[in-house]
Amino acid sequence: MIARLQEKLNYRFPRLFEAIYKLGHRYLAFAAFVEIRGGTVSRCLYVLGVQNGEFPANDVVSVAVFGGDRADFLSDFGSARGDEVTRGFRGRVPGNKPTTDISLVFTPDANVEDVRNAFDVHVECVWNTQGCWSIKQLLPLLWKQHMESEHEK
Repeated sequence: MIARLQEKLNYRFPRLFEAIYKLGHRYLAFAAFVEIRGGTVSRCLYVLGVQNGEFPANDVVSVAVFGGDRADFLSDFGSARGDEVTRGFRGRVPGNKPTTDISLVFTPDANVEDVRNAFDVHVECVWNTQGCWSIKQLLPLLWKQHMESEHEK
């Protein structure tokens, strides 16, 4: 809505829109999906993208988490061969954006803690004046788990 208003005003009043941005209007994208079979959740996913703290934003912090019954994860994630495996997850982290872009899918060995960490999204950085700069801010527990897994390799 803010972007459409800015376009409608022919991008005049840049200080006004910068103030709105600094006050926390940094949302870019959010999508969620839940499939229920037999009264229980069989698959779920969420995608979250937020702009960083600069105005105008020059990057996006994005997270995608795909979950299911932890048995058919490869069919949900497409061709996942060669992707990095973190305890409980298989993931894609672009080499040029290792701290700002991650896609994860539960593996069959994901435990309850893995799942909780993937859905424990901290959005405080969206509305603070510094903004969001890394996955560590949005998913601190998952980031810690990921880093611990990296050190074990």
